[in-house]
Formats: sequence, structure tokens, C-alpha cells
Amino acid sequence: NTPSKSKEKYRRNSKLISVLVMLRHCLFDMTDLKLSNEANTQLGLALLHLGVSKQRFAIWDDSLECFGMSVEIFQRIGVDKDRAFIIRTQNYINSLTFYSLILLQENS
Repeated sequence: NTPSKSKEKYRRNSKLISVLVMLRHCLFDMTDLKLSNEANTQLGLALLHLGVSKQRFAIWDDSLECFGMSVEIFQRIGVDKDRAFIIRTQNYINSLTFYSLILLQENS
């Protein structure tokens, strides 16, 4: 991995991250609109996919926000919580959640 290749990869990733940030703003602005259930479902799915993309770049807080908004939209329009994309969204949220850890002595 030469320095010029590393710079190019960084430059490409920076541009992509900028696009992801703009998409987030656009999609979050749309959550306030009066949309049909179908349009809201598509918006929720778009936020789900955006959250996954942000996870790939280790943008954890934005990713979690996208997943949370996605679930909120699905709940608002009454999507059954057993649907595959709801379960998948919940799994992504769980993957970002820190669980309590109880440490025990080695000899316990």
C-alpha cells in the first residue's frame, strides 16, 4: 500500500462520507412530510440502508440515529414488528448497543 494509494483511498472515502451526510439530512427532512404508508416504508428502508452504509465507515452515532428513525417510521405507520426488515433493523441497533458486563474474580 503506497502513500499515493492511501491518499487516493482517503480522498474517495471522504467524498463518499460527504454524500452520506447529505443523504442523511435529506432523508431526515422528509420524515416531517405527510407521506403515504408506502412512501414512509420506502423512507424507513432508505434510512436502514443509510445506517448500514454509515456503519461500514464506523460512523456509529449517525448509524444508530438512522436505525432509530427507521424503526420510528415503521412503528408510526403500523408495520408489523415481525416483518423481516423490522427484525433486521433491530438487529443492527442491537449490534451497536453496549451491554452491561459483570466481571468476576478468576477464582470465583
